Amino acid sequence: GNNQSGAYILDWKGAADGSPTGVMNDKYTGEQQVWKYDGPLLTPEQRAHVQAIAREREAKAQKEIQRGQDIAAGHAKEIFALGVPAYTHTYVAKKGISAEGLRMVQGDVLLRYDEFRGESGASVIRSGESYLLVPMSTKDGDLRALQAIDGEGTVKSFMRGAQKKGTMMVLGAESL
Repeated sequence: GNNQSGAYILDWKGAADGSPTGVMNDKYTGEQQVWKYDGPLLTPEQRAHVQAIAREREAKAQKEIQRGQDIAAGHAKEIFALGVPAYTHTYVAKKGISAEGLRMVQGDVLLRYDEFRGESGASVIRSGESYLLVPMSTKDGDLRALQAIDGEGTVKSFMRGAQKKGTMMVLGAESL
């Protein structure tokens, strides 16, 4: 979860004998506890095995993230294609920005896609409102995600699970 009431630091080779040490903090009480592992240390072979398992898990997790991002990118392309030019969108006028490369859709379009809903199914998107679509593309122009902004600019919703790192939108320039 997002419980940030504490923190810890782990140093795998912190002690003089190379055994792990750590510090734990309770941010509410200010209490701090120092910890040192005093059990048997792993052999180099055991350590290599544990590290290999960790690398396999990380690779699998990255593949799953990439798969989700690819699905979201497909949905972003579908949604963007359903949009209309955003020259009349309230947020464009309010901010005095160029609508070039931007589109707009009604909230009910966005609500068809899980990426605009939370894990509980709830959403800040409202079906009767018009949303500005800001495309988030790679430097090569591959649309990977969208940001939806309501007319007042109070709702700025990114697609859940979509790629954000390495994407951009240059305002005033055609994106696709």
